[in-house]
Amino acid sequence: AYARLKRPDSAQYFARRSLALAQQLNVNWLIALNQFYLGIVEQFRNNPTGALAAYERSMALARSEKNVAMLRELARHSASSYASMGRHQQAYEAVLQALAYADQFYSSEHTKSIR
Repeated sequence: AYARLKRPDSAQYFARRSLALAQQLNVNWLIALNQFYLGIVEQFRNNPTGALAAYERSMALARSEKNVAMLRELARHSASSYASMGRHQQAYEAVLQALAYADQFYSSEHTKSIR
């Protein structure tokens, strides 16, 4: 909510508090989600390097949890960070990865609904 209201300091504060609780409880999906939010805060602050670092931490956990939806969003946001840095080849590769995750996500959801 604070990120949407363009209040990055508050968004970062609550994401860090939530991250600390998630780490205490060892809930990987929540740790990954909070790292994602911290990356969004860094991206909003025009710090794409910090955003990419947070996204990478989140990606590692999302991969271990096989959370394709999270990986899709992380790849999409990573592409935006790369583009803002002028690293267009990496941005393009991240967009392609986001599309691959989207295909994987929708095909798995489609398979679930058929079953």
